[in-house]
Amino acid sequence: MEDLKAVIDRISQVSGIFELAQETKFTGYLDGVGEIEVTVRDRATNDRTRYSVSARTLDIEPERIAAGNPEADLDMAIIGVHWNKLKN
Repeated sequence: MEDLKAVIDRISQVSGIFELAQETKFTGYLDGVGEIEVTVRDRATNDRTRYSVSARTLDIEPERIAAGNPEADLDMAIIGVHWNKLKN
């Protein structure tokens, strides 16, 4: 596949859609909570909002959601998620 930025730029150019991002989803289990889905969004930009990370419970009603601020660095976006909100 081509570079992610090139793909996003081309889709935007042809379609007029903006604020595009590639989403990657992960699932796992958290003790006492159950199954969790984590979503990583990559806007393929070189600014401070490139990555955003969120998580949600899949086994609890109503679902619990945790998120952080968008960051330029993926590691910082992961660290910034309020993971404790999934447990409370």
